[in-house]
Amino acid sequence: MRARGFTLVELLIALVLFLVLLGFAYQTTVRFFQIRSDQDAATSAQAKLRRVVEVLTQELRSSVLGAVVDEPYRSGADRISFATLRLPEEGSVTSIGGHKVTRLYLEELTLLAGATPPVEEGGRLLVVNRDSGKAVVVRVSDAPARLPAGSGSGYYLWRIPHAGCRNPLSYSSNTLAFPLRLLGLRYEAGTRRLFLYEDGEEAPMAYDIVEFQIAYVYLNTRTGAYEVNPPGFSPTKKAFGDYVLKRLRLSLAAEVPGRTRSFRRELVAPVELASLNATGSDELFYLREVVACD
Repeated sequence: MRARGFTLVELLIALVLFLVLLGFAYQTTVRFFQIRSDQDAATSAQAKLRRVVEVLTQELRSSVLGAVVDEPYRSGADRISFATLRLPEEGSVTSIGGHKVTRLYLEELTLLAGATPPVEEGGRLLVVNRDSGKAVVVRVSDAPARLPAGSGSGYYLWRIPHAGCRNPLSYSSNTLAFPLRLLGLRYEAGTRRLFLYEDGEEAPMAYDIVEFQIAYVYLNTRTGAYEVNPPGFSPTKKAFGDYVLKRLRLSLAAEVPGRTRSFRRELVAPVELASLNATGSDELFYLREVVACD
Protein backbone atom coordinates (compact mmCIF):
# COMPACT_ATOMS: atom_id res chain seq x y z
CA MET A 1 0.00 0.00 0.00
CA ARG A 2 1.46 3.44 -1.03
CA ALA A 3 2.22 5.80 1.90
CA ARG A 4 0.14 8.97 1.93
CA GLY A 5 2.17 12.29 1.86
CA PHE A 6 1.30 15.85 2.75
CA THR A 7 -1.02 17.68 0.52
CA LEU A 8 -0.18 21.10 -0.87
CA VAL A 9 -2.79 22.70 1.38
CA GLU A 10 -1.25 21.09 4.47
CA LEU A 11 2.22 22.28 3.47
CA LEU A 12 0.94 25.81 2.94
CA ILE A 13 -0.79 25.80 6.33
CA ALA A 14 2.38 24.54 8.02
CA LEU A 15 4.44 27.19 6.24
CA VAL A 16 2.05 29.94 7.31
CA LEU A 17 2.15 28.74 10.93
CA PHE A 18 5.95 28.61 10.81
CA LEU A 19 6.14 32.15 9.43
CA VAL A 20 3.73 33.39 12.10
CA LEU A 21 5.84 31.82 14.85
CA LEU A 22 9.03 33.15 13.27
CA GLY A 23 7.57 36.66 13.07
CA PHE A 24 6.45 36.50 16.69
CA ALA A 25 9.90 35.33 17.78
CA TYR A 26 11.54 38.12 15.75
CA GLN A 27 9.31 40.78 17.25
CA THR A 28 9.94 39.44 20.74
CA THR A 29 13.70 39.47 20.14
CA VAL A 30 13.67 42.99 18.69
CA ARG A 31 11.52 44.21 21.57
CA PHE A 32 13.92 42.61 24.07
CA PHE A 33 16.92 44.40 22.56
CA GLN A 34 14.98 47.67 22.41
CA ILE A 35 14.15 47.42 26.09
CA ARG A 36 17.75 46.46 26.89
CA SER A 37 19.08 49.37 24.85
CA ASP A 38 16.71 51.79 26.56
CA GLN A 39 17.69 50.47 29.99
CA ASP A 40 21.37 50.89 29.11
CA ALA A 41 20.72 54.47 27.96
CA ALA A 42 18.89 55.33 31.17
CA THR A 43 21.65 53.73 33.27
CA SER A 44 24.31 55.57 31.27
CA ALA A 45 22.63 58.92 31.86
CA GLN A 46 22.40 58.31 35.61
CA ALA A 47 25.99 57.04 35.82
CA LYS A 48 27.20 60.12 33.95
CA LEU A 49 25.61 62.43 36.51
CA ARG A 50 26.99 60.45 39.43
CA ARG A 51 30.49 60.55 37.93
CA VAL A 52 30.39 64.36 37.70
CA VAL A 53 29.39 64.60 41.37
CA GLU A 54 32.01 62.04 42.44
CA VAL A 55 34.83 63.87 40.63
CA LEU A 56 33.85 67.23 42.10
CA THR A 57 33.41 65.77 45.59
CA GLN A 58 36.79 64.06 45.47
CA GLU A 59 38.58 67.23 44.36
CA LEU A 60 36.84 69.42 46.93
CA ARG A 61 37.98 67.13 49.73
CA SER A 62 41.49 68.45 49.14
CA SER A 63 40.47 72.06 48.57
CA VAL A 64 42.26 74.55 50.77
CA LEU A 65 39.80 75.38 53.52
CA GLY A 66 36.97 75.02 51.02
CA ALA A 67 38.30 77.92 48.94
CA VAL A 68 36.19 78.88 45.92
CA VAL A 69 38.19 81.20 43.65
CA ASP A 70 37.80 83.10 40.37
CA GLU A 71 40.62 81.43 38.43
CA PRO A 72 40.59 79.81 35.89
CA TYR A 73 36.84 80.60 35.69
CA ARG A 74 34.83 83.27 37.43
CA SER A 75 32.70 81.20 39.79
CA GLY A 76 28.94 81.47 39.43
CA ALA A 77 25.81 79.47 38.66
CA ASP A 78 27.21 77.49 35.70
CA ARG A 79 30.92 77.36 36.49
CA ILE A 80 33.19 77.11 39.50
CA SER A 81 36.89 77.27 40.29
CA PHE A 82 38.55 76.04 43.44
CA ALA A 83 42.03 75.75 44.90
CA THR A 84 43.31 72.34 45.95
CA LEU A 85 46.41 71.51 47.94
CA ARG A 86 49.66 70.76 46.17
CA LEU A 87 51.43 69.03 49.05
CA PRO A 88 55.19 69.59 49.37
CA GLU A 89 57.47 66.56 49.16
CA GLU A 90 59.30 67.32 52.40
CA GLY A 91 56.34 68.08 54.59
CA SER A 92 55.38 71.54 55.74
CA VAL A 93 55.45 73.94 58.63
CA THR A 94 51.81 73.30 59.52
CA SER A 95 49.75 70.12 59.57
CA ILE A 96 47.86 70.83 56.32
CA GLY A 97 50.59 72.03 53.97
CA GLY A 98 50.65 75.75 54.77
CA HIS A 99 53.97 77.59 55.05
CA LYS A 100 54.51 80.34 57.61
CA VAL A 101 54.92 83.70 55.88
CA THR A 102 57.56 85.90 57.54
CA ARG A 103 57.30 89.00 55.34
CA LEU A 104 54.62 90.28 53.01
CA TYR A 105 55.40 92.95 50.43
CA LEU A 106 53.46 94.35 47.50
CA GLU A 107 54.93 92.01 44.87
CA GLU A 108 56.89 89.43 46.86
CA LEU A 109 56.83 87.53 50.11
CA THR A 110 59.16 85.41 52.22
CA LEU A 111 58.19 82.16 53.86
CA LEU A 112 59.62 79.18 55.72
CA ALA A 113 60.03 75.89 53.84
CA GLY A 114 62.38 72.95 53.48
CA ALA A 115 65.53 72.69 51.40
CA THR A 116 63.65 72.46 48.09
CA PRO A 117 61.51 75.27 46.65
CA PRO A 118 57.95 75.19 48.04
CA VAL A 119 56.55 76.25 44.68
CA GLU A 120 57.86 76.53 41.11
CA GLU A 121 57.91 79.52 38.81
CA GLY A 122 54.45 79.87 37.30
CA GLY A 123 52.86 78.07 40.25
CA ARG A 124 50.17 79.49 42.53
CA LEU A 125 50.07 80.25 46.23
CA LEU A 126 47.03 80.96 48.35
CA VAL A 127 48.20 83.53 50.90
CA VAL A 128 45.93 83.69 53.96
CA ASN A 129 45.88 86.21 56.77
CA ARG A 130 44.49 84.02 59.49
CA ASP A 131 43.53 86.96 61.69
CA SER A 132 41.27 88.61 59.09
CA GLY A 133 40.26 85.39 57.32
CA LYS A 134 41.06 86.98 53.95
CA ALA A 135 43.21 85.39 51.25
CA VAL A 136 44.61 86.11 47.81
CA VAL A 137 45.84 83.79 45.04
CA VAL A 138 49.21 84.93 43.66
CA ARG A 139 51.12 83.60 40.66
CA VAL A 140 54.85 83.08 41.19
CA SER A 141 56.49 85.28 38.54
CA ASP A 142 60.11 84.14 38.93
CA ALA A 143 62.10 81.26 40.39
CA PRO A 144 61.97 81.26 44.21
CA ALA A 145 65.29 82.17 45.84
CA ARG A 146 66.55 80.58 49.03
CA LEU A 147 67.96 83.18 51.41
CA PRO A 148 71.23 82.50 53.27
CA ALA A 149 69.71 82.50 56.75
CA GLY A 150 67.92 79.41 58.01
CA SER A 151 65.57 78.96 60.92
CA GLY A 152 67.83 76.47 62.66
CA SER A 153 65.17 73.72 62.56
CA GLY A 154 65.61 72.34 59.06
CA TYR A 155 63.62 75.13 57.41
CA TYR A 156 64.87 77.96 55.23
CA LEU A 157 63.68 81.38 54.24
CA TRP A 158 62.50 81.59 50.64
CA ARG A 159 61.83 84.76 48.66
CA ILE A 160 58.78 84.32 46.42
CA PRO A 161 58.21 87.02 43.77
CA HIS A 162 54.73 87.60 42.35
CA ALA A 163 55.16 90.60 40.04
CA GLY A 164 51.96 91.79 38.40
CA CYS A 165 49.83 90.76 41.38
CA ARG A 166 50.05 93.45 44.05
CA ASN A 167 49.24 92.01 47.44
CA PRO A 168 46.11 93.55 49.02
CA LEU A 169 46.47 91.78 52.38
CA SER A 170 47.85 93.21 55.59
CA TYR A 171 50.57 91.12 57.24
CA SER A 172 50.30 89.40 60.59
CA SER A 173 52.32 86.66 62.27
CA ASN A 174 49.42 84.32 61.49
CA THR A 175 49.85 84.58 57.71
CA LEU A 176 50.18 81.28 55.84
CA ALA A 177 50.86 80.33 52.21
CA PHE A 178 49.50 77.19 50.56
CA PRO A 179 50.94 75.75 47.30
CA LEU A 180 47.99 75.30 44.96
CA ARG A 181 46.72 73.60 41.91
CA LEU A 182 43.70 75.30 40.38
CA LEU A 183 40.77 73.32 39.07
CA GLY A 184 37.62 74.45 37.34
CA LEU A 185 34.31 73.13 36.08
CA ARG A 186 32.46 74.93 33.28
CA TYR A 187 29.16 74.18 31.56
CA GLU A 188 28.59 75.08 27.92
CA ALA A 189 24.84 75.00 27.26
CA GLY A 190 25.15 75.39 23.48
CA THR A 191 27.10 72.14 23.05
CA ARG A 192 25.64 70.43 26.16
CA ARG A 193 29.16 69.68 27.38
CA LEU A 194 30.80 69.95 30.79
CA PHE A 195 34.49 70.93 30.81
CA LEU A 196 37.11 70.23 33.47
CA TYR A 197 40.16 72.48 33.81
CA GLU A 198 43.13 70.76 35.43
CA ASP A 199 46.89 71.36 35.39
CA GLY A 200 46.58 74.18 32.88
CA GLU A 201 44.45 72.30 30.36
CA GLU A 202 40.72 72.20 29.64
CA ALA A 203 39.06 69.06 28.33
CA PRO A 204 35.46 67.81 27.98
CA MET A 205 34.41 65.86 31.04
CA ALA A 206 30.84 64.87 30.10
CA TYR A 207 28.55 65.09 27.07
CA ASP A 208 24.76 65.32 26.68
CA ILE A 209 24.39 67.41 29.85
CA VAL A 210 21.19 69.39 29.28
CA GLU A 211 21.15 71.18 32.63
CA PHE A 212 23.85 72.22 35.08
CA GLN A 213 23.45 74.67 37.93
CA ILE A 214 25.41 75.40 41.09
CA ALA A 215 23.77 76.83 44.21
CA TYR A 216 25.80 78.04 47.19
CA VAL A 217 24.41 76.95 50.54
CA TYR A 218 25.26 79.11 53.56
CA LEU A 219 24.68 78.50 57.24
CA ASN A 220 23.09 81.42 59.03
CA THR A 221 25.01 81.24 62.31
CA ARG A 222 22.46 83.47 64.05
CA THR A 223 19.36 81.39 63.23
CA GLY A 224 21.01 78.01 62.57
CA ALA A 225 19.16 77.75 59.23
CA TYR A 226 20.68 76.96 55.85
CA GLU A 227 20.01 79.43 53.05
CA VAL A 228 20.69 79.14 49.31
CA ASN A 229 22.38 82.12 47.64
CA PRO A 230 21.53 84.57 50.45
CA PRO A 231 21.41 88.33 49.70
CA GLY A 232 24.88 89.83 49.33
CA PHE A 233 26.64 86.53 48.74
CA SER A 234 29.55 86.00 46.36
CA PRO A 235 30.93 82.53 45.57
CA THR A 236 34.42 83.60 46.71
CA LYS A 237 33.09 84.74 50.10
CA LYS A 238 33.53 81.86 52.49
CA ALA A 239 31.89 83.93 55.23
CA PHE A 240 30.20 87.31 55.51
CA GLY A 241 27.92 88.79 58.13
CA ASP A 242 26.12 85.92 59.85
CA TYR A 243 26.73 83.53 56.94
CA VAL A 244 29.31 80.78 56.40
CA LEU A 245 29.49 78.85 53.11
CA LYS A 246 29.11 75.17 53.99
CA ARG A 247 28.27 73.29 50.80
CA LEU A 248 27.41 73.43 47.13
CA ARG A 249 24.20 72.07 45.66
CA LEU A 250 24.54 70.69 42.15
CA SER A 251 21.51 70.30 39.91
CA LEU A 252 22.27 68.25 36.81
CA ALA A 253 20.34 66.61 34.03
CA ALA A 254 21.59 64.36 31.23
CA GLU A 255 19.77 63.20 28.12
CA VAL A 256 20.97 60.09 26.31
CA PRO A 257 19.36 58.67 23.13
CA GLY A 258 17.96 55.15 23.40
CA ARG A 259 16.66 52.87 20.65
CA THR A 260 13.06 54.07 20.89
CA ARG A 261 13.37 57.48 22.58
CA SER A 262 15.73 59.76 24.50
CA PHE A 263 16.08 59.34 28.24
CA ARG A 264 16.48 62.25 30.63
CA ARG A 265 17.79 61.72 34.13
CA GLU A 266 18.14 64.36 36.83
CA LEU A 267 20.25 64.51 39.96
CA VAL A 268 20.45 67.00 42.81
CA ALA A 269 23.45 66.41 45.04
CA PRO A 270 25.08 68.30 47.93
CA VAL A 271 28.86 68.67 47.90
CA GLU A 272 30.40 69.50 51.26
CA LEU A 273 33.20 72.07 51.39
CA ALA A 274 36.28 71.36 53.46
CA SER A 275 36.82 72.96 56.86
CA LEU A 276 40.35 72.03 57.85
CA ASN A 277 42.34 72.43 61.04
CA ALA A 278 45.13 74.88 60.23
CA THR A 279 46.96 74.74 63.55
CA GLY A 280 47.00 71.10 64.60
CA SER A 281 44.86 72.03 67.63
CA ASP A 282 41.13 71.96 68.19
CA GLU A 283 40.70 75.46 66.79
CA LEU A 284 39.08 75.55 63.34
CA PHE A 285 40.17 78.23 60.92
CA TYR A 286 37.51 79.35 58.45
CA LEU A 287 38.58 81.21 55.36
CA ARG A 288 36.25 84.18 55.01
CA GLU A 289 36.98 85.56 51.54
CA VAL A 290 39.37 85.24 48.60
CA VAL A 291 40.11 88.76 47.36
CA ALA A 292 41.59 89.79 44.01
CA CYS A 293 45.05 91.22 43.41
CA ASP A 294 45.34 95.00 43.19
